Amino acid sequence: MITDDFYDAVLVRDMFEGGLLLRTLKVVYHRYMTHAGAFSCFFTTYFELGLIAKNEALLAIFIEIDILLVIIGLFAFINYLCNYIGSRDFTLKICLFSGIIIPWFSYYSYKQIFFWFSACNQYCLGLGILLFTLAAFFRLTYKNNLISIILTSILALICGGIYIIYIPVMVLVVVLLNITELVRQKRINNSLFIVSLFLAISTLINVIAPGYRLRKEDEVQISIHDAFKLSFEGIFHNEIPNILKNPGFIIFCIVAIYCGIRFKSKLKINGLRLLLSCFLTIIMMVLSCFPVYLGYAYDSFDKIQNRCIFTIDFVSYTSILLLAFSLGIYIRQWSGIVATRKLNASVLLILTFLTVTHYTDIFTTNARYDLIDQTNHNNINYYRGRVYEIMDMIKNSPESDVVVPFPPETPPAILSFEIANDPTVWINEAMAAYYHKNSVTAQ
Repeated sequence: MITDDFYDAVLVRDMFEGGLLLRTLKVVYHRYMTHAGAFSCFFTTYFELGLIAKNEALLAIFIEIDILLVIIGLFAFINYLCNYIGSRDFTLKICLFSGIIIPWFSYYSYKQIFFWFSACNQYCLGLGILLFTLAAFFRLTYKNNLISIILTSILALICGGIYIIYIPVMVLVVVLLNITELVRQKRINNSLFIVSLFLAISTLINVIAPGYRLRKEDEVQISIHDAFKLSFEGIFHNEIPNILKNPGFIIFCIVAIYCGIRFKSKLKINGLRLLLSCFLTIIMMVLSCFPVYLGYAYDSFDKIQNRCIFTIDFVSYTSILLLAFSLGIYIRQWSGIVATRKLNASVLLILTFLTVTHYTDIFTTNARYDLIDQTNHNNINYYRGRVYEIMDMIKNSPESDVVVPFPPETPPAILSFEIANDPTVWINEAMAAYYHKNSVTAQ
C-alpha cells in the first residue's frame, strides 16, 4: 500500500459507522459530493480496501484481478467487434488482440497502474468495465434477446460510473455504433438504443457530480478550448511519435494490414471511409487526452501522470491498429490483391528484417525486460523486503510516535514507497492513522 491507499483505507474504516457495505456506500456518496462522480470505481476501491484492511495479502490479488479483467475485456471487445464486421476467424482475433496487448503492456512502464492499488482500481478496473460493456453492445447488434438486453443494461449502468477519463471515448464509440446501425438497418436499433439510454443516464449522474465543481474551485483551471488545443498538440508532438518508437507495435501494424488483406469480412471500405477512419482515429486519441488536460490543468504532455498515459496509450494502440486493419481491407478491395504465397513470403521477410534490425529495442530495451532483469538481480525483492520491514515496524511498534528508517533507493522499474521525515506531511499522517499511531516519521 502507498500514498492514497492509506488515506482511502482510513476513510472507509473510520469515517462512518456500520458494516463494510454500508460504510462503503456512505463514502461513495461523500466522494460523489466532494470529489468526483466515478461511483462504480469508488465503490470497488473502498469496498476492497475495507477487505484489505483485514487481510493485506488481498491487495496483490485485487491488482492482479483488475489487470486480468482488462486482458479478458480486451479480448471480448476484439471478439465481438470482429463478429460485428462479419469475421469470425479466431486467428484474426488473436492477431488483433496480441497487436494491442503485447506492445501496450511490454514496452513502456506504467508504474502507477501495476504498483499502486488505488490507481490500478480506478483506471485499470474502469477500463475493464468499459471493454466488457462495449463488447456487450457489439454483441447486442446480432443477439438481442431479453437476457442480453438486461445484462447489457446492467453493464451500461455500471459503466457510466467509471473514471471520467474514459467518458469521451466511450460516448463517441456508442454514438458511432448507433449511427452505423441506423444506416445499416434504415431504422433505429431499439435494443441498442435502450441500453444506450441506460448508459447515458448513468454517465450523466457521473458528470454532474457536485464534487467536480468543488474540486475545480480549489484548483488551477484551463478553458475547454485550451484543453482541446493542448490535446491535439500532445497527440501529434508526443503521443504518436512515442507510439511509433515502439518497434513491436510497428511489426503488429504490418501484421494488421496483412490481416485486412488476408481475412475476408463483409466490411466494405472505400477511399472516403478510409479517410473518415483516419479522422476518427485522431479524434479518439484527442478525446483520451482532453479530460486529462481539462481536469488536471496540465500545460504540457510531459506533465501527464503515468496512470493517465496508460489510458491514452491504450486508445492510441487500439485506434491505430484497427486503422491499419482497415487499410488492409481497403488495399484488398481497391487493388484486388490476395494473400498468395508470394505476398506471404514478402510479409514474412519484412517482419524478419524488422525483428533482426530492432532486436535490442524489442527484447532488451523495454519495461518488461527491465522488470525481469531487476528481479533476477534481486533489486526488487530486496527493496520489497525492506519496505515490508518498515511497514511491520510501524504496525507492531509499541510507541505512539513511530520513527522508521527511509527505504533504500527504489529500483527504476517499480513505484517508490513514499514516506517523509516530516510527520505532518499528509502521506505520513494517513499512514499513522491507518496503523492507529499518533505520528510516523522517517529518518
